[in-house]
Formats: sequence, C-alpha cells, structure tokens
Amino acid sequence: MLVSLNDVSIVIDNKTIVESFSLEVKKGEKVVITGMSGTGKTTLINLLLGFVSLETGLYLFNGKPVTKSNISDIRKQFALLPQNLSFSNENVLNFIMNLFSYHVNKMLKPVNDEIFSLAEKLLLDSSVFKSKMNDISGGEKQRIAIICCLLLKRKILLLDEPTSALDQTTKNAVMDLFFKNDEFTIISTSHDDEWASRCDRIIEI
Repeated sequence: MLVSLNDVSIVIDNKTIVESFSLEVKKGEKVVITGMSGTGKTTLINLLLGFVSLETGLYLFNGKPVTKSNISDIRKQFALLPQNLSFSNENVLNFIMNLFSYHVNKMLKPVNDEIFSLAEKLLLDSSVFKSKMNDISGGEKQRIAIICCLLLKRKILLLDEPTSALDQTTKNAVMDLFFKNDEFTIISTSHDDEWASRCDRIIEI
C-alpha cells in the first residue's frame, strides 16, 4: 500500500479535528475525501505532508511508519495544490520559475515550451504569462497553481478543492488532464460532485 492512515486522530489546540480515521491508497488510485466544511479534510492533507502531528494512530508510507526523521524525504514524493492560494504580485512566468529556484527543484527547471503546453491543455491563453499575478482571475490563478504542481513531476498529487475557482469548460479540461493519466496517484478533497464521480473511491469524513 502506498499511503495508509490507520485509525488516526488529530488534536490541535486541545480540539479534536479528526477522530479514528483510516485510509488506504494504492499506487495509481484517484481518491477523494468529502465532507462538510470543518471536518478535517485539509488537516488530513497537512498530516500527509508532516505539517501536523498525530495524537493517536499510525501513518505508513510504502508500508513503513512515517517519523520525524524520514518525513522530509517522504514530503518530496508529493506535489501539493493548496485550497488557499497565496500569490506574490509578480509576472506570471516568473512566479512559476521561482518554484525552481529552490535546491530540491533546481534539476526540474522546465523550458517555456513545457509550460506553454500545459497551459494549452488547461485552456490558458499564452498571453497570461505576461500579466501580473494580481491582474489575472481566480480561475487563471488556480490553473497556474496546477501547472506548478504538475511541473514538479511527482507521482502523488495532493489536491485540496482543485476545481473550486473553475467554470464548467475549464473544469472539464482540468479533470481530463488529471484523470486520464494512469501514473498519477491522487488524494484530493472536494465538494464537487463531478470531480468525485470521476475518482476511484469517495471517502466521507
């Protein structure tokens, strides 16, 4: 099993956010976690990245316990699309390329054609790359974040509400890009019934 959460509970500031939750995800599976706002969906994404700690239970990656000593290596296996996107007001293309200024990503630095190819698949006009981040729409920002996520070339994608800012046409393009690639393992959260219907499994929390 690629990712396993066994009867996990998460407590933050003396408040139980997640209680007795279990999840198993195989390589290549597309899984969506659904539930009302405030039930801990984003917290589970943060747990997988090691940004929050377990109160009880066990987190396994490739069958081995995740610990403080190995979480940094495990984190490199994931690409994250966060729900709450934070952008600096810079040129869009520079924003993307800044991701590859970090040591861990330097060897993955893309060429412009690779970026433009993804943009075309996501129905983004190439003129957007000349704009400032603050001057583009919420849907364009979400697709720029998706491009960043995909350029990291990681096989496990953590997608937190990946279609929240998209209209129907662009949502279809995004879903096709994610779900037609058998190599991607996707752990997502979503309130979108169409997204959920295309996943292999729906996990309610």
